[in-house]
Amino acid sequence: MKLKEYRSLSRFIYTLFEFFKKNGLTGSLGQISDYDRLADEISDSQFLGYTCSPGIEHYTVRFIISHEIEERFVDLVLFGNNESEKSTCFIADIYEKEDKYGSFFSLSWHEEKIPPFMEDFINEEGMILTESTTGSSMVKVTADMIMDFDEFDRFLTRNCEQKKLKMIEVD
Repeated sequence: MKLKEYRSLSRFIYTLFEFFKKNGLTGSLGQISDYDRLADEISDSQFLGYTCSPGIEHYTVRFIISHEIEERFVDLVLFGNNESEKSTCFIADIYEKEDKYGSFFSLSWHEEKIPPFMEDFINEEGMILTESTTGSSMVKVTADMIMDFDEFDRFLTRNCEQKKLKMIEVD
Protein backbone atom coordinates (compact mmCIF):
# COMPACT_ATOMS: atom_id res chain seq x y z
CA MET A 1 0.00 0.00 0.00
CA LYS A 2 1.27 3.48 -0.81
CA LEU A 3 1.72 6.08 1.92
CA LYS A 4 -0.76 8.38 0.19
CA GLU A 5 -3.47 5.75 0.76
CA TYR A 6 -3.20 6.33 4.52
CA ARG A 7 -5.45 9.35 5.07
CA SER A 8 -3.86 10.83 8.21
CA LEU A 9 -0.30 9.97 7.17
CA SER A 10 -0.70 11.68 3.79
CA ARG A 11 -2.32 14.74 5.35
CA PHE A 12 0.45 14.91 7.97
CA ILE A 13 3.22 14.86 5.34
CA TYR A 14 1.67 17.60 3.21
CA THR A 15 0.71 19.74 6.23
CA LEU A 16 4.20 19.52 7.72
CA PHE A 17 6.01 20.25 4.46
CA GLU A 18 3.72 23.19 3.68
CA PHE A 19 4.52 24.52 7.18
CA PHE A 20 8.26 24.19 6.46
CA LYS A 21 7.88 26.12 3.19
CA LYS A 22 5.65 28.83 4.66
CA ASN A 23 8.05 29.48 7.55
CA GLY A 24 11.27 29.20 5.57
CA LEU A 25 12.49 26.22 7.60
CA THR A 26 15.36 24.43 5.93
CA GLY A 27 17.16 21.19 6.46
CA SER A 28 20.23 21.39 8.66
CA LEU A 29 22.29 19.36 6.19
CA GLY A 30 21.20 21.42 3.17
CA GLN A 31 19.80 18.60 1.04
CA ILE A 32 16.12 19.62 1.00
CA SER A 33 15.54 21.93 -1.95
CA ASP A 34 11.95 21.17 -2.97
CA TYR A 35 9.44 20.26 -0.25
CA ASP A 36 6.63 19.66 -2.75
CA ARG A 37 8.69 17.12 -4.68
CA LEU A 38 9.88 15.43 -1.47
CA ALA A 39 6.29 15.20 -0.16
CA ASP A 40 5.16 13.67 -3.46
CA GLU A 41 8.05 11.16 -3.46
CA ILE A 42 7.36 10.07 0.10
CA SER A 43 3.59 9.87 -0.46
CA ASP A 44 4.03 7.80 -3.61
CA SER A 45 6.27 5.30 -1.81
CA GLN A 46 5.37 1.79 -0.71
CA PHE A 47 4.60 1.58 3.02
CA LEU A 48 6.76 -0.91 4.97
CA GLY A 49 5.86 -0.24 8.58
CA TYR A 50 6.05 2.08 11.54
CA THR A 51 7.64 2.37 14.96
CA CYS A 52 5.79 4.08 17.78
CA SER A 53 7.87 4.85 20.88
CA PRO A 54 5.77 7.25 22.97
CA GLY A 55 7.99 6.81 26.02
CA ILE A 56 10.81 8.58 24.19
CA GLU A 57 8.47 10.61 21.97
CA HIS A 58 9.83 9.15 18.73
CA TYR A 59 7.78 7.97 15.74
CA THR A 60 9.09 6.49 12.48
CA VAL A 61 7.51 5.44 9.18
CA ARG A 62 9.47 3.10 6.89
CA PHE A 63 8.89 2.91 3.13
CA ILE A 64 10.41 1.98 -0.22
CA ILE A 65 10.76 4.81 -2.72
CA SER A 66 8.81 4.10 -5.91
CA HIS A 67 11.45 5.13 -8.44
CA GLU A 68 15.20 5.28 -8.90
CA ILE A 69 17.12 8.09 -7.21
CA GLU A 70 20.62 9.24 -8.03
CA GLU A 71 21.99 8.93 -4.52
CA ARG A 72 20.93 8.52 -0.92
CA PHE A 73 19.23 11.56 0.56
CA VAL A 74 19.29 12.47 4.24
CA ASP A 75 18.33 15.70 5.96
CA LEU A 76 16.73 16.92 9.14
CA VAL A 77 14.68 19.93 10.10
CA LEU A 78 14.86 21.20 13.67
CA PHE A 79 12.15 23.59 14.80
CA GLY A 80 10.56 24.89 17.95
CA ASN A 81 10.11 28.21 19.72
CA ASN A 82 12.46 30.60 21.47
CA GLU A 83 10.75 30.11 24.83
CA SER A 84 11.90 26.50 25.12
CA GLU A 85 15.17 24.65 24.78
CA LYS A 86 13.24 21.66 23.45
CA SER A 87 13.08 21.19 19.70
CA THR A 88 11.09 19.05 17.35
CA CYS A 89 13.12 17.07 14.85
CA PHE A 90 11.96 15.70 11.49
CA ILE A 91 14.43 13.42 9.68
CA ALA A 92 14.04 12.05 6.16
CA ASP A 93 16.46 9.33 5.01
CA ILE A 94 15.78 8.09 1.49
CA TYR A 95 17.72 5.14 0.09
CA GLU A 96 17.91 3.65 -3.36
CA LYS A 97 14.87 1.63 -4.41
CA GLU A 98 16.67 -1.73 -4.07
CA ASP A 99 17.78 -1.14 -0.48
CA LYS A 100 16.23 -3.99 1.49
CA TYR A 101 15.79 -1.89 4.62
CA GLY A 102 13.92 0.87 2.84
CA SER A 103 13.78 4.56 3.58
CA PHE A 104 12.22 6.29 6.54
CA PHE A 105 11.15 9.51 8.12
CA SER A 106 11.12 10.11 11.85
CA LEU A 107 9.51 12.66 14.09
CA SER A 108 10.83 13.33 17.58
CA TRP A 109 8.92 15.80 19.71
CA HIS A 110 8.17 16.72 23.30
CA GLU A 111 4.39 16.56 23.27
CA GLU A 112 2.09 14.56 25.50
CA LYS A 113 -0.02 13.39 22.57
CA ILE A 114 0.83 10.99 19.77
CA PRO A 115 1.24 12.63 16.32
CA PRO A 116 -1.91 12.64 14.15
CA PHE A 117 -0.53 10.26 11.50
CA MET A 118 -0.41 7.42 14.05
CA GLU A 119 -4.22 7.31 13.90
CA ASP A 120 -3.91 5.26 10.70
CA PHE A 121 -2.22 2.42 12.61
CA ILE A 122 -4.77 1.86 15.37
CA ASN A 123 -6.39 -1.54 14.93
CA GLU A 124 -10.09 -2.45 15.24
CA GLU A 125 -9.75 -2.94 19.00
CA GLY A 126 -8.29 0.55 19.46
CA MET A 127 -4.78 -0.79 20.02
CA ILE A 128 -1.45 0.32 18.60
CA LEU A 129 1.87 -1.50 18.57
CA THR A 130 4.46 0.39 20.62
CA GLU A 131 8.12 -0.24 21.32
CA SER A 132 10.21 0.46 24.39
CA THR A 133 13.45 -0.72 25.94
CA THR A 134 11.54 -3.67 27.40
CA GLY A 135 10.14 -4.79 24.05
CA SER A 136 7.02 -4.42 21.95
CA SER A 137 3.45 -4.37 23.22
CA MET A 138 -0.04 -3.49 22.11
CA VAL A 139 -1.38 -0.43 23.93
CA LYS A 140 -4.96 0.83 24.10
CA VAL A 141 -5.22 4.28 22.51
CA THR A 142 -8.14 6.63 23.08
CA ALA A 143 -9.06 9.57 20.86
CA ASP A 144 -7.76 12.08 23.41
CA MET A 145 -4.27 10.48 23.29
CA ILE A 146 -3.77 11.35 19.61
CA MET A 147 -3.29 14.93 18.46
CA ASP A 148 -5.96 15.90 15.94
CA PHE A 149 -5.10 18.12 12.98
CA ASP A 150 -6.49 21.29 14.59
CA GLU A 151 -4.19 20.69 17.55
CA PHE A 152 -1.36 19.90 15.15
CA ASP A 153 -1.89 23.23 13.35
CA ARG A 154 -1.74 25.04 16.72
CA PHE A 155 1.41 23.08 17.59
CA LEU A 156 3.04 24.17 14.33
CA THR A 157 1.98 27.80 14.86
CA ARG A 158 3.62 27.80 18.33
CA ASN A 159 6.80 26.15 17.02
CA CYS A 160 7.66 27.99 13.81
CA GLU A 161 11.25 28.96 14.62
CA GLN A 162 14.21 27.33 12.90
CA LYS A 163 16.54 25.62 15.36
CA LYS A 164 20.20 25.03 14.54
CA LEU A 165 22.03 21.74 14.55
CA LYS A 166 25.18 21.96 16.61
CA MET A 167 27.88 19.75 15.21
CA ILE A 168 31.09 18.97 17.03
CA GLU A 169 33.98 17.52 15.11
CA VAL A 170 36.03 14.98 17.03
CA ASP A 171 39.38 13.63 15.94
